[in-house]
Amino acid sequence: MARTRNADVVSSSAIGALLEDLEGNFYLEATVFDDTVSNVIELSQSGAESTNAIRIDINGTGIEGTCVGSGGTTSISGAPAVAGTYNKVCFNYGASGMSLHVDGSTEGSASNGGLPSTLNQWRFTDGTNPFRGRIRVCAYNPNKLNATESNNLTT
Repeated sequence: MARTRNADVVSSSAIGALLEDLEGNFYLEATVFDDTVSNVIELSQSGAESTNAIRIDINGTGIEGTCVGSGGTTSISGAPAVAGTYNKVCFNYGASGMSLHVDGSTEGSASNGGLPSTLNQWRFTDGTNPFRGRIRVCAYNPNKLNATESNNLTT
């Protein structure tokens, strides 16, 4: 079985060419070993992770989608995760706002505080909280999905 070490990073100019700063969809189907801590996967700008990132955090407090950009940080929290249970998470972001969908339900939507720029890496951490779990699917699409498409994807 393939394993991802804590804080593994996929980064290159080729990745940067595929990631869209203006809108996108980040999809994750995963379970965590420990739901008492943050388990983060993010798309971010190398060297500027704290100011340019799209994040999914799976934890027992609430599955969270976060957009970090020029105007600040905006997050949407959903239902809590349970260790050992797979969740399907879809996080959309774009100029018209962002939305979080978990296991077939819309958890929330919000206006963006600001969109990230120069996304060029995919990390299994936010620098502090490594992802500790199993991933079935981790995907990115440069197109934002609507609520129906997102809920269907996570069903």
